[in-house]
Amino acid sequence: MDRFIKTQTVGGRQRAILVLGMHRSGTSAVTGALRLLGVELGSELMQPGPDNPKGFWEHAGVVAIHDRLLASLGRSWNDPRPLPADWLQSGAAKAAAKDLEVLLRAEFADCALWAVKDPRACRLLPLWWPVLERLGVEPAALFVLRHPREVADSLVARNDWPPGLSRLLWIEHLLDAQAATENMPRVVLPYEALLEDAEAALVGAVESLGIPLPGPTPAQRAALDQFIAKGDRHHVAATETAPEWQLAQGLFDALDSTDDPWSALLPLRERFEQAEDVYAEALDGFAQLEARERAGRLEGLKRLQEADGELRTRGELIVSLNGQIEKLGEQLRSLQVDHADRTAWAHGLDEQLSVLRDTHARLQSEYDERVGWAQSLDQELSVLRDTHARLQSEYDERVGWAQSLDQELSVLRDTHARLQSEYDERVGWAQSPSLITT
Repeated sequence: MDRFIKTQTVGGRQRAILVLGMHRSGTSAVTGALRLLGVELGSELMQPGPDNPKGFWEHAGVVAIHDRLLASLGRSWNDPRPLPADWLQSGAAKAAAKDLEVLLRAEFADCALWAVKDPRACRLLPLWWPVLERLGVEPAALFVLRHPREVADSLVARNDWPPGLSRLLWIEHLLDAQAATENMPRVVLPYEALLEDAEAALVGAVESLGIPLPGPTPAQRAALDQFIAKGDRHHVAATETAPEWQLAQGLFDALDSTDDPWSALLPLRERFEQAEDVYAEALDGFAQLEARERAGRLEGLKRLQEADGELRTRGELIVSLNGQIEKLGEQLRSLQVDHADRTAWAHGLDEQLSVLRDTHARLQSEYDERVGWAQSLDQELSVLRDTHARLQSEYDERVGWAQSLDQELSVLRDTHARLQSEYDERVGWAQSPSLITT
């Protein structure tokens, strides 16, 4: 089975539960519990916050439409003044109704049962009726009732609000929602009863609206028991007897302890409306005065912000200049260190240069001596060259003479050999026997 209840296939209108109540009344707990029981809340829910860690269970799109409308009417969610008399005929209301219809069609077209929770709806319910009628949706109102003193204490803790403002808003949220739901099914669910037995209180309240719920499964019961906790109730109030609380206490008692709470509210409502006739104009005047003063404060704040911006700019410039000065100082210190290093290096080079000059002078002296010695050697070499040339000439002459002598000697050898040969021939002839016998 699907988690959420889908559109029925045979006839019938869609049903919508409008969870109503002042901020911090327990409406988040009730709406979250409805979701655990299978009631669709839509897909765009607000995220939990530090003041509501288990979730607000408010549709972010619905809240945005309500906030835009209130802002267009010169109001806000925490404004205690009545809405303008003709607010429902305003262009802003018509635009809000159009946006609301588009959102509801997109989110809940296939749901047999769905719910919406936003405390702002208590004062804006007349916006919803024609939209729901066009969509064919039958609404029912589930009032979450919490003692106004507990609501005020919770808002003091969360927003640091004066209790009187919370009390007045509690009354207005209750009475505006009561007046707007006279012709539809509605029921009161005390927050304390929800904490005592969540399943019995919630299922009983929904079924009294003529909306049957499937029996909770064991998993749903376990989730419900874990979700609804008495420890989440941080403020507990007793019956208020102070005069300023008399009307709010009477309204709470009428809804909490009578068989016909709506009829019991009527005389109390008349008392409030009589008082409202006295203070409503004063609240409007105060709001106008506050608006002018706020405009003046905003103008002063704007000028202060401009001056602050200029001071901040100058301060940033000073900081920037100080940074630049610091950087320049660092650069100067670095340059000074570098200068000292280079000065020491220069002194070292000067000492080396002095040594080199001395070495150069010594080497120059040695060079000059060696040049003189070389010149002397060159002169001796020149003499030697001349002597060598002369000797070479003499040598060449003698070599020529020797060669001439050698040629003569060769001729003499040849002559001697010839003569020796002739001599030998003659000696042989002389010693011949024929010559001896004759």
